[in-house]
Amino acid sequence: MTRSRLTIGVDISETEGNMTGVGRYTMDLLKVWLGPLAQSDASSCESADFVLFARDHDRVPRALHDSAKVVASTDGSTSNRGVVGWQQLALPGLLRKNPVDVLFCPAYAIPLISKTPAVVALHDLSFERDPSAFSRKEALRRRFLARRSARKAAGIVTISNFSRSEIEALYRVDRERILMAYPSCDRSVFKPREVTMGRSAGSEKPYFLSVGTLLERRHLDVLIRSFAALEPQYRDHDLVIVGGNQTRPQIDFAAIAHAAGVGDRVRFHSHVSEQELVDLYQNTTLLVSLSSYEGFGLPVLEAVCCGAPTLVLGTPVYRELWSGHLPMVETTEVEAVTAAMHAAAGRPPDDDRELTFALNRFDQQFEAAKVLGFLCSHA
Repeated sequence: MTRSRLTIGVDISETEGNMTGVGRYTMDLLKVWLGPLAQSDASSCESADFVLFARDHDRVPRALHDSAKVVASTDGSTSNRGVVGWQQLALPGLLRKNPVDVLFCPAYAIPLISKTPAVVALHDLSFERDPSAFSRKEALRRRFLARRSARKAAGIVTISNFSRSEIEALYRVDRERILMAYPSCDRSVFKPREVTMGRSAGSEKPYFLSVGTLLERRHLDVLIRSFAALEPQYRDHDLVIVGGNQTRPQIDFAAIAHAAGVGDRVRFHSHVSEQELVDLYQNTTLLVSLSSYEGFGLPVLEAVCCGAPTLVLGTPVYRELWSGHLPMVETTEVEAVTAAMHAAAGRPPDDDRELTFALNRFDQQFEAAKVLGFLCSHA
């Protein structure tokens, strides 16, 4: 008997406005699902219709409006409640009026009162391992919703074997309920530069680069001090830091830069456009990620796909993903980081081994097909 065509719902609230990692993850999946998805043995779903659920119709990326049905709250008060209020209070009503066979929630929580089968993405459990990075209220909210969602969801998607082990250990979830599918990035966008480009996105000078929300566990203070301690040959460089400051209590990184004597050489951007981000990756001397806890670390993959020399901290997830392919520093001591930056920045610019590895391992079509098949199996 031929199975009828499924309808899959997707919570796209994280794609509205300035997207962070979860929003870009959602968009990357949808670009494949809504385009000509290459058939794969990983997918048990030959075709599906999509309904995209949003808070604010006008803030949804135009590309999604053009590719699928978008359903948004018509009551302005619901869109003003914040993502959590909208997801838990407004989304269940939208699902009753626009029923789907399964709902994908890519941002750590499902609507708990809805009867629609749902699959949740848990990218990491940083709010469990490092609750000090959040306000007390925010940490409690995140833990409550993630724990309840992990128990209630039909299935869980995560983005690395490290995160799968974290979910198993902390939430006591059977491995069979968890799909591990690596994220990827749009290779038509994140790619090495074809011609020499300017540096208008970051600085007129050569620069080192950090990308990602500013959190204490990402050790931006160490990066700034290490940058200040580099050999004289790098005194013509800037350090470009992209991401909003969400440290609690808030750390004044500009003051740290001034104290280290490089206040005029450290540039902060709370947000850049996608094309500006690509330009930054393509032109940097070195991307540095000193994060001690990540579920995956999407900026590292994006940088590698753009051909950027990259240095990472030797954490379990970075060892899983990049051991033998990227240089690693094993400590956040300034002297060690400075030496590692100096060595990694000296890599020949035509060394494309990391790019070849990334293209082969993190295949966007294949991984998106795995997630789609998982959704269909829980409808």
